[in-house]
Amino acid sequence: MTKLHSNKKKLDSNNKIINFLQTFNQIFNKNNSVKNFGKVTIFNEKNKLKQDLIISTEKSILKGLLKNNIKVKHRCMNGTCNLCACSVIKGKENIISSSNQELEKDIILPCCCKIKKNKTVELKIKNEK
Repeated sequence: MTKLHSNKKKLDSNNKIINFLQTFNQIFNKNNSVKNFGKVTIFNEKNKLKQDLIISTEKSILKGLLKNNIKVKHRCMNGTCNLCACSVIKGKENIISSSNQELEKDIILPCCCKIKKNKTVELKIKNEK
């Protein structure tokens, strides 16, 4: 790898961080308090990418992923098909779920879960489209 290519890669990485911080700062009001949002970090098993997202606490995690153009297999949107199942790496206490059994196994159905306000969750997505 040439030094120029390496520097370009670092610049791309820095730009992603800057874009994330700008998005995050847009969510804060003038008093620096967050309004109904949480942070979800996703790890994609298919392409080994890590991505940070800011999503609403008022909608399901799945809807937040889809709104951020994360392609997750899904069908029912109510927990019956289990296509959207993903693993919780960190922060399961920051998830509000309709099924405690799912959280005990560190598997959630993001269509039936919400993130708590001002909290962070790390998820591993298995079923990308």
